[in-house]
Amino acid sequence: MAANKANPLDVLVIGGGATGTGAALEAVTRGLKVGLVEREDFAS
Repeated sequence: MAANKANPLDVLVIGGGATGTGAALEAVTRGLKVGLVEREDFAS
């Protein structure tokens, strides 16, 4: 996967469990651009 230089992220969360999803939500509500990477279902 190539880096996306046109739309850089402020935060990249690795893991979409309860904590990772919560961290991503908190960052988004603060106006940051967030990417979340999970290998299975989110918040499982």
